[in-house]
Amino acid sequence: MASQMPPRLTLRGLTKAFGKNVVLSGIDLDVAPRESLVIIGGSGTGKSVLIKTICALLHPDGGSVLVDDQDLFRLSRGDQQDILRRFSMLFQGAALFDSLTIWENVAFGLIYGQKMDRKAARRVALEKLQDVGLPERLAEAYPAELSGGMKKRVGLARAIAGNPDVIFFDEPTTGLDPIMSNVINDLIVSCVQKVGATAITITHDMTSVRHIASRVAMLHQGKVIWQDDIAAMDTTDNPYVQQFVHGLTTGPMTSEKP
Repeated sequence: MASQMPPRLTLRGLTKAFGKNVVLSGIDLDVAPRESLVIIGGSGTGKSVLIKTICALLHPDGGSVLVDDQDLFRLSRGDQQDILRRFSMLFQGAALFDSLTIWENVAFGLIYGQKMDRKAARRVALEKLQDVGLPERLAEAYPAELSGGMKKRVGLARAIAGNPDVIFFDEPTTGLDPIMSNVINDLIVSCVQKVGATAITITHDMTSVRHIASRVAMLHQGKVIWQDDIAAMDTTDNPYVQQFVHGLTTGPMTSEKP
């Protein structure tokens, strides 16, 4: 089981503030290899800031981020970049480059990050497009020619193209209809399993949570207030989790609002 493996990621006492606004207030979290962790919580609880800090897009004010026991923010810039190359992300809006073809979008990290030959990178890109259910004929198309669901698939193909150790998913089903959301959820599960990656997802979509997660962590006021296997999410007596999961209008989070 994932819980018996040494952690791939270890967060200890992670803090981050913007002026007087404290967003992360001492995050402690372990994520095992091949685990699919979904982070839930209300708007403004620090989910996006947390994954941006793990990816070193933001520098923490305190605490540590360990990747396979290496402290990310105590490494040299070169060693840090070596670790970050093992990360990838599916962005909320897919974040494709409009001026590049679909295959060039998928192969972007291979060509410009790994310095792979363009012909070899194109072969990989076509394989990954096939993995996410897109036909080869779309390889020469441009993002403007694709639907929102297709763009998400291209973003997923790009995220898995380099066989990363860790993949981050930022609200992967936002803006999609229920049918396409289920398609993307299925693809995330199958692609992550095929690559053998650790997955960290932030989402408000409880259908996605139940589909993707092996474990769930809930953030509230900058702290992890609950974490457990997905099976425990519906049976926990934690009132914050119950209110969020079931979308209740009454509960502890309601009473905290001004």
